Amino acid sequence: MKKYILCALLLFSGISASRASLNTLIQKPADWTVIKRDFGPLLQIDSIPQDQLFDYLHFLEENRGSDSSYTRKIDMAGVYLLLSDPATARDLLIEIESKFPGDYHVAAHLGTAYELLGKLDSALFWTKKAVNIDPDARQGSGWIHIMILNYRIAKEKNPQYLSGSSALMLDFGTTDLPSNPYNLNIEKVRNELAYQLRERLSYIRPPDTLMGMLLFDFANLVALSDQAPQALWYYEAARDFGFVSELLDARVERIEEILAKDPEAHLSKFAGEEVDASGEGIQVYVLAGIIALLAVAGVWLLLRKGRNNR
Repeated sequence: MKKYILCALLLFSGISASRASLNTLIQKPADWTVIKRDFGPLLQIDSIPQDQLFDYLHFLEENRGSDSSYTRKIDMAGVYLLLSDPATARDLLIEIESKFPGDYHVAAHLGTAYELLGKLDSALFWTKKAVNIDPDARQGSGWIHIMILNYRIAKEKNPQYLSGSSALMLDFGTTDLPSNPYNLNIEKVRNELAYQLRERLSYIRPPDTLMGMLLFDFANLVALSDQAPQALWYYEAARDFGFVSELLDARVERIEEILAKDPEAHLSKFAGEEVDASGEGIQVYVLAGIIALLAVAGVWLLLRKGRNNR
């Protein structure tokens, strides 16, 4: 817990946080100073000092007429996103879209801009469009962004929606050690979720229950990768972001017990025990497992359609 709090203080102090990822930009100055910050043992977050962002924006604005390519304007919008000005970014992107429709970066940036503006339906529309154009962009993690937006939209309509479960509809069982009942490609999903976490952790601060849910999923994936100490760190991070779950508590307790006896223990050698929980969190978690296949199937069809259209 103390290690997590120290890391969070280091992460969210000093430089003003940008509300978008550095991957927002198509072209980046070679002489930029990129500040790398660790968030636990497995995630690293990049940030750029704001004075460099302002300098780059000034350069782009001065030279916007000298480049016939619209990529310069797209990067201008990207810098506005990094400078926490999604409204200006949106207006510029809409102008670009009207002249050069169908560009992945424009659609993806519009999805981000609308999400930051709180217009979730528009964010979902443009994010789906971006994934349809290029399903493999952002390391194939676009489906996670879609699931996050679906969750946020549903949560606005019903505050109790999946409050103790997975926003991504991932099912890791109901035992005190995570399982993989639907035979997910653990490494693939973990890498995709790590990509989205690195983007969102650059500007989302605790408490944030949704981020806690995503970190809980990540911790489960790490545990299933047989990295017990690292999984424990991210379980604690999920808790400190405000995610409350009897299943989370049970997994932290069990892994701590295992590591106390053998710090090098492999979780795959241990059998999980069913958690005796009467709370709503476990019931909702089971419900998430029932509808997970439907949700994943919908995203899969979207990705397949995008690949067929290319």
